[in-house]
Amino acid sequence: MAAAAEGPAARFEHMGLDPRLLRAVAELGWGSPTSIQAEAIPLALEGRDLLVRARTGSGKTGAYGLPVLQHLLRAREVSGAAGRGGRGGSGGR
Repeated sequence: MAAAAEGPAARFEHMGLDPRLLRAVAELGWGSPTSIQAEAIPLALEGRDLLVRARTGSGKTGAYGLPVLQHLLRAREVSGAAGRGGRGGSGGR
């Protein structure tokens, strides 16, 4: 297992992640981000491009996956809010 990060982004809660993602991270037992996650997640959430190279088990999948999921959740909220403006129901979902 990779070492946990220290510093300002040393907790997932300080990264601005959706509460559902924070709950999932807690359920996975991820107490704090690895160093690669602490560096990469904030950059990805800003929309920056990432190219990450690290050892197996360093947390790269979480570093890429959490920002992608965050983006999808936000996009769904925005499209859901727009869809409630004039259409009834679930919009075919």
